[in-house]
Amino acid sequence: MQFEPPSEILEGLSQKFVLMIWQHMLSKH
Repeated sequence: MQFEPPSEILEGLSQKFVLMIWQHMLSKH
C-alpha cells in the first residue's frame, strides 16, 4: 500500500515553509 498525501496539504506546507524563510530573511535586514 502506498500513501500519497493530498496535494492540498503539500501546497499548504510549502506555503508555510516559504513564509518562514521569507520572514527569516526580512528579519536579518
